Amino acid sequence: MTSVLKASMSNFEMVAVFSEKYYDLSDVLINKLMKVSEETCLGKLQDMEQMYLKGGKWDV
Repeated sequence: MTSVLKASMSNFEMVAVFSEKYYDLSDVLINKLMKVSEETCLGKLQDMEQMYLKGGKWDV
């Protein structure tokens, strides 16, 4: 399955797309993701995406 997240997206876009496709993120996690680089945000959300697709859920 192809990731819905793209390296060309801003942190805000990645969070919005992830929340729409998979599940809502907590305000605390969103705030943390907004403060990191786009590469870091993409990596964290891709990790969460893979975990979700394998049946798990990210706990914060």
